[in-house]
Amino acid sequence: MSSKGPEKISEGSSSVCSASHDRSSRLKMPSIEMPQFSGEMLDWEHFWQDFSAALSHDTKRTDSEKAIYLSSAVKSKEAKAILATPFERRHYKKMVKALKDEYDQPREIYRTRVKKYFNRTSIGRTQKSLKEARTDIMSNIKSLQKYEHSSLDAFLIAGLELSFSEELFKKWKTELHHLKSKTPTLQDVERFLRINCNSLIVPHPSRA
Repeated sequence: MSSKGPEKISEGSSSVCSASHDRSSRLKMPSIEMPQFSGEMLDWEHFWQDFSAALSHDTKRTDSEKAIYLSSAVKSKEAKAILATPFERRHYKKMVKALKDEYDQPREIYRTRVKKYFNRTSIGRTQKSLKEARTDIMSNIKSLQKYEHSSLDAFLIAGLELSFSEELFKKWKTELHHLKSKTPTLQDVERFLRINCNSLIVPHPSRA
């Protein structure tokens, strides 16, 4: 009985000290102008480049401090939820990995950009609307060209994926995991559609 009492007091005082230390470290941390992450996948690459650059010059920052900076830079509820568990222990590297696993997805980013390209509103006839459309289209094309495996096949496949039903797209994503190459070709899509088409063919009942 007597041995358990001091242990509880010790644990309690330790947590108080730890919390006090966290609060004091936050107060001492310099204010750094950090980029903000909206939680949109298309914003990830630009955000991570700017965030990494902002911390790269300060080698004295601990992982615990970096974790606080990263948590404050993330604004969306979804992204904050991803960081919740590793942030509790100030695991900066695990926080970064959790975000990259969710948002650093080159094929999905490429597909999203193609979707944005095809889902443009109609271009008006005024000089302002034409200028805005041209700027937006050229910016989107440049972003697509940065993709490591950018090609006509990649562009067409991303466009085709947009027309897949939810169920068919899930099957296609499963198919992608089994491909030897990380980059699917039009032949891969044709084969996938052919197999799924054949699976839907109802055989004629055998005649007695």
